[in-house]
Amino acid sequence: MKGIKNNKKGFTLIELLAVIVVLAIVMVLATTTVLPLMNDAKKNSFAIEATDAINAATDLVTILPLNTISLDPYSSKPADYNLTPNAAAGTRTYCFSLKLLAEVGIYKKDISYFNGTTPEYEGRVKVIENLNTNQYTYELEMRNANFEITGGKTSSYTGKDVKPKGTNTNPKFACNK
Repeated sequence: MKGIKNNKKGFTLIELLAVIVVLAIVMVLATTTVLPLMNDAKKNSFAIEATDAINAATDLVTILPLNTISLDPYSSKPADYNLTPNAAAGTRTYCFSLKLLAEVGIYKKDISYFNGTTPEYEGRVKVIENLNTNQYTYELEMRNANFEITGGKTSSYTGKDVKPKGTNTNPKFACNK
């Protein structure tokens, strides 16, 4: 019993406070390093989704002349699909909403993201086909709850192309605008 009473081992209050302060400093440093990396990862993920939307639209443009798919069940809304031939300019312009691409099954995104009064995703892909050279140019406008990508004539995007939601002052997220 006497040995237990004389046991003076343990941490003092100052030592415990010093450890807590050091841990707090480490957490602040880690947070300031990790949060920007997480934001960059989210932007890159959104850019990959935008590139996937471009690829899906290109696939649909390729499939349409084969008559293996009909857009009739999906094109009841003029905002979802538009085809504008311009023989004088030698171009044909296709416009597809992201929702249409998902409904057709070419854009691998759950259709529930596009439904409701405030959809989580909205956007369109315009594919301009040069009939003389068989080359395509693209215009993409896409947004989700946090980010958006607008314009562009490229077939792939990076996190640098992603802007915070609300940056686009003249949005055209539907094909009929």
